[in-house]
Amino acid sequence: MTAPTCSSCRRSSRGDVGSPCSKTREHIAPDNLHAEGGSSITLKTARDYHLFAGLTVEGLAKGEPVRRHFSRFDPAADVYTREIHAEDRVGTDAPLSTFLATFDVLDTKHRIRFRTGNPNPCPVAVTESQFRVAI
Repeated sequence: MTAPTCSSCRRSSRGDVGSPCSKTREHIAPDNLHAEGGSSITLKTARDYHLFAGLTVEGLAKGEPVRRHFSRFDPAADVYTREIHAEDRVGTDAPLSTFLATFDVLDTKHRIRFRTGNPNPCPVAVTESQFRVAI
């Protein structure tokens, strides 16, 4: 049996036929929202902030997880230093619209990044996304 194409790997990831495809597991959105880069913001003033992000994911099978989270990036060290807040949701075989919000004391040294990814063997698509910071 040959490895399935992406159009058929959704079935194989649930054990029906074949083996999972080797496509990337971290998925680019229209505004570069994905696990490698994500969407990020640099703040001008250190203070308490509310972080809001929303997205719609398509192609997530029933029971498959998707992770959304905010993290801090230190540009001087070129590393993500701390995850601020994360939540997981699971698919229902329908487009999943989800929202993530948290409150944190943020500084001007770090970039704040919102990203999403899923550990599933087949790609999903982020069809809408937004990321906002408010005081």
